[in-house]
Amino acid sequence: MKQRMKKLLLTLTSMCFVAGALAQFNDCVESGPRIKDWVCVTGSVDNPGTLDETEKIICVGDSAGTGVSGTTFNNGKKTRKIEYDCQEDEEESGEITYSPSVFWEPPIPESFPDCGIFTFTAKVKGVTGDTDCPAETEAVEVGTFTVKVVAVEDLTPSDGALIPDSSPPKYVVCVGPVDVTVTASPCPGLPE
Repeated sequence: MKQRMKKLLLTLTSMCFVAGALAQFNDCVESGPRIKDWVCVTGSVDNPGTLDETEKIICVGDSAGTGVSGTTFNNGKKTRKIEYDCQEDEEESGEITYSPSVFWEPPIPESFPDCGIFTFTAKVKGVTGDTDCPAETEAVEVGTFTVKVVAVEDLTPSDGALIPDSSPPKYVVCVGPVDVTVTASPCPGLPE
């Protein structure tokens, strides 16, 4: 019985030794890594922010604009698989960050040559510097910006007399060294 036990132990030990030796001489030949293309999930606008101003009164020939502040984004994600023949595949991942890009519909002109009331809609989208996943976020509306363009009429009588105080001013337009008040709307389309 002792003889048999020794023989069984010796056989088991030999089998373990041979199995270990064979494992060391694995015939797998690695041809990897094979790096797959990035799979991109584009982020989104979390909070479009707010307009710094929603309305502005300017003179004919002036320019107008306003900024947007407080825009935040939900980051995008990118992943790619790295495949091997003789080991477990791996996955690489990262986040995609964005910066705000504001645009107007219709575009705000450089200057306003005519009187009137003009309305512009601000939209914001996220742009990224990530070259693996360069897609922009979808644009969302921020708000509406109204520009009231007025012209100054010289209401001073030709004899140099002042406009009587009893004439109620309706507009203060074209702020310069002195505010000019007018008693009638200088531009069509503005409320009386």
